[in-house]
Amino acid sequence: MRLAAQIGTLEREALQEMGGGVPIRVAIAVNADSFGTWMGSVVSQIPDGVLIDIRIEDQDHSAELLRAGVVMAAVTTEPRPIAGCRSESLGAMRYFGMASPEYVERHLPDGLLDSGIDKVRQAPLIRWDRRDALQDQFLRKLFRRDVVVAGHCVPTTVGFTAALRAGLGWGMMPEQLDREGLVELAPGRYLDVPLYWQHWKFESSTLSAITSAVREAATVLRRSR
Repeated sequence: MRLAAQIGTLEREALQEMGGGVPIRVAIAVNADSFGTWMGSVVSQIPDGVLIDIRIEDQDHSAELLRAGVVMAAVTTEPRPIAGCRSESLGAMRYFGMASPEYVERHLPDGLLDSGIDKVRQAPLIRWDRRDALQDQFLRKLFRRDVVVAGHCVPTTVGFTAALRAGLGWGMMPEQLDREGLVELAPGRYLDVPLYWQHWKFESSTLSAITSAVREAATVLRRSR
């Protein structure tokens, strides 16, 4: 599947260079937070004659689509190159545990760390979907143990933020998004998520152009240590 797609891409690139051919379709997997913030500018740099197919997928699972040959490239937390792919570090997205003041007063008046683990377990959180583990990772970082908390699932960036502001639960927000009207549950504590750009290893001018655009857009991310 991957080889056929690579050959098809190269053939279309050759035809376009001769002034003909059909559009080149490039599928990319990216997490919603990245696409809604730093990576959104990449779409304005897509070369002419290219149809982009964005697949929104959690950063911890986007590599699965790359392994399966469904996408040519992915923003992922997987640093090791997948077979037949190149990998490069993009930087890290920093997340904070956020909630509305009303939610904090009702459920966690002393914040995450000082309210006690029993209260934390009872305080509902918000996930993007069932595979979103950011909140669990943050709790593990704070308490140095797994903390199981029931949560809502809100799979859109706008909806997720609206749910936080409505006091439905607490959740992790990247620093690039507007957090007006929300407060930090653990002031000064955060979760850095290193991101990597993995793409098929073949000489495609189209994929090279997209990779350059992604690399440039990622300069706003924090440098991974």
